Amino acid sequence: MKFIYATAALAVLAVSPVYAACTMPAPVPTIPDAANAKPEDILASQKAVLAFNDTTKTYLDCIKKEHDAAVAAAGPQITTVEADKIDRTEDNAHDAAVKQLNGVVARFNTLVHDFQQKQADEASAAKAKADAAALNKQKG
Repeated sequence: MKFIYATAALAVLAVSPVYAACTMPAPVPTIPDAANAKPEDILASQKAVLAFNDTTKTYLDCIKKEHDAAVAAAGPQITTVEADKIDRTEDNAHDAAVKQLNGVVARFNTLVHDFQQKQADEASAAKAKADAAALNKQKG
Protein backbone atom coordinates (compact mmCIF):
# COMPACT_ATOMS: atom_id res chain seq x y z
CA MET A 1 0.00 0.00 0.00
CA LYS A 2 2.85 2.40 0.79
CA PHE A 3 4.25 1.65 -2.65
CA ILE A 4 1.02 2.82 -4.29
CA TYR A 5 1.05 6.10 -2.33
CA ALA A 6 4.72 6.67 -3.16
CA THR A 7 4.03 5.99 -6.83
CA ALA A 8 1.06 8.36 -6.79
CA ALA A 9 3.18 11.08 -5.16
CA LEU A 10 5.90 10.64 -7.77
CA ALA A 11 3.31 10.80 -10.55
CA VAL A 12 2.01 14.11 -9.23
CA LEU A 13 5.54 15.50 -9.09
CA ALA A 14 6.23 14.27 -12.61
CA VAL A 15 3.23 16.14 -14.00
CA SER A 16 3.98 19.37 -12.16
CA PRO A 17 5.78 21.30 -14.90
CA VAL A 18 8.08 24.07 -13.87
CA TYR A 19 9.05 24.99 -17.42
CA ALA A 20 12.68 25.03 -16.36
CA ALA A 21 13.99 24.97 -19.92
CA CYS A 22 11.86 27.97 -20.86
CA THR A 23 13.08 31.42 -19.89
CA MET A 24 10.66 34.34 -19.71
CA PRO A 25 11.79 36.97 -22.24
CA ALA A 26 14.04 39.62 -20.75
CA PRO A 27 15.15 42.29 -20.70
CA VAL A 28 12.06 44.22 -21.66
CA PRO A 29 13.00 46.84 -24.29
CA THR A 30 13.29 50.41 -23.07
CA ILE A 31 11.00 52.75 -24.95
CA PRO A 32 12.29 56.35 -25.16
CA ASP A 33 10.26 59.43 -24.32
CA ALA A 34 8.70 60.96 -27.45
CA ALA A 35 9.62 64.48 -26.31
CA ASN A 36 13.33 63.69 -26.64
CA ALA A 37 13.29 60.88 -29.23
CA LYS A 38 14.94 61.21 -32.61
CA PRO A 39 13.87 59.19 -35.67
CA GLU A 40 16.82 56.82 -35.18
CA ASP A 41 15.64 56.21 -31.58
CA ILE A 42 12.22 55.21 -32.93
CA LEU A 43 13.79 52.79 -35.41
CA ALA A 44 16.03 51.30 -32.72
CA SER A 45 12.99 50.84 -30.48
CA GLN A 46 11.07 49.23 -33.31
CA LYS A 47 13.88 46.72 -33.87
CA ALA A 48 14.04 45.99 -30.13
CA VAL A 49 10.26 45.46 -29.94
CA LEU A 50 10.31 43.14 -32.96
CA ALA A 51 13.17 41.14 -31.43
CA PHE A 52 11.28 41.00 -28.12
CA ASN A 53 8.21 39.75 -30.00
CA ASP A 54 10.30 36.96 -31.55
CA THR A 55 11.77 36.05 -28.16
CA THR A 56 8.30 35.96 -26.63
CA LYS A 57 7.03 33.72 -29.43
CA THR A 58 9.95 31.34 -28.83
CA TYR A 59 9.11 31.29 -25.12
CA LEU A 60 5.43 30.59 -25.82
CA ASP A 61 6.40 27.73 -28.14
CA CYS A 62 8.71 26.37 -25.44
CA ILE A 63 6.09 26.37 -22.67
CA LYS A 64 3.60 24.74 -25.04
CA LYS A 65 6.10 21.97 -25.81
CA GLU A 66 6.85 21.46 -22.12
CA HIS A 67 3.12 21.41 -21.38
CA ASP A 68 2.56 18.76 -24.04
CA ALA A 69 5.55 16.77 -22.76
CA ALA A 70 4.22 16.89 -19.20
CA VAL A 71 0.81 15.64 -20.34
CA ALA A 72 2.43 12.88 -22.40
CA ALA A 73 4.70 11.89 -19.51
CA ALA A 74 1.68 11.57 -17.24
CA GLY A 75 0.21 9.08 -19.66
CA PRO A 76 -3.36 7.92 -19.94
CA GLN A 77 -3.69 7.52 -16.16
CA ILE A 78 -3.51 11.31 -15.64
CA THR A 79 -6.29 12.60 -13.44
CA THR A 80 -8.40 15.62 -14.19
CA VAL A 81 -6.82 17.42 -11.23
CA GLU A 82 -3.31 16.74 -12.54
CA ALA A 83 -4.26 17.76 -16.09
CA ASP A 84 -5.87 20.95 -14.80
CA LYS A 85 -2.72 21.77 -12.83
CA ILE A 86 -0.55 21.32 -15.92
CA ASP A 87 -2.94 23.42 -17.99
CA ARG A 88 -3.11 26.17 -15.34
CA THR A 89 0.67 26.35 -15.11
CA GLU A 90 1.01 26.75 -18.86
CA ASP A 91 -1.91 29.21 -19.03
CA ASN A 92 -0.39 31.39 -16.29
CA ALA A 93 3.04 31.43 -17.95
CA HIS A 94 1.46 32.16 -21.34
CA ASP A 95 -0.74 34.94 -20.00
CA ALA A 96 2.17 36.60 -18.16
CA ALA A 97 4.33 36.61 -21.30
CA VAL A 98 1.53 37.95 -23.50
CA LYS A 99 0.70 40.65 -20.94
CA GLN A 100 4.35 41.68 -20.83
CA LEU A 101 4.57 41.80 -24.64
CA ASN A 102 1.32 43.75 -24.94
CA GLY A 103 2.65 46.31 -22.47
CA VAL A 104 5.81 46.79 -24.52
CA VAL A 105 3.85 47.10 -27.76
CA ALA A 106 1.41 49.58 -26.19
CA ARG A 107 4.29 51.76 -24.96
CA PHE A 108 5.91 51.62 -28.41
CA ASN A 109 2.64 52.54 -30.13
CA THR A 110 2.21 55.46 -27.74
CA LEU A 111 5.76 56.57 -28.54
CA VAL A 112 5.06 56.49 -32.28
CA HIS A 113 1.75 58.34 -31.87
CA ASP A 114 3.28 61.01 -29.62
CA PHE A 115 6.32 61.40 -31.89
CA GLN A 116 4.11 61.85 -34.96
CA GLN A 117 1.96 64.36 -33.08
CA LYS A 118 5.08 66.27 -32.03
CA GLN A 119 6.28 66.37 -35.65
CA ALA A 120 2.86 67.56 -36.86
CA ASP A 121 2.76 70.28 -34.18
CA GLU A 122 6.26 71.44 -35.12
CA ALA A 123 5.36 71.50 -38.83
CA SER A 124 2.19 73.44 -38.08
CA ALA A 125 4.09 75.96 -35.95
CA ALA A 126 6.73 76.37 -38.67
CA LYS A 127 4.04 76.93 -41.30
CA ALA A 128 2.26 79.49 -39.12
CA LYS A 129 5.56 81.31 -38.58
CA ALA A 130 6.32 81.28 -42.33
CA ASP A 131 2.80 82.50 -43.14
CA ALA A 132 3.13 85.34 -40.61
CA ALA A 133 6.52 86.30 -42.05
CA ALA A 134 5.09 86.31 -45.59
CA LEU A 135 2.15 88.45 -44.45
CA ASN A 136 4.47 90.91 -42.73
CA LYS A 137 6.63 91.06 -45.86
CA GLN A 138 3.57 91.89 -48.00
CA LYS A 139 2.54 94.66 -45.61
CA GLY A 140 5.98 96.08 -45.25
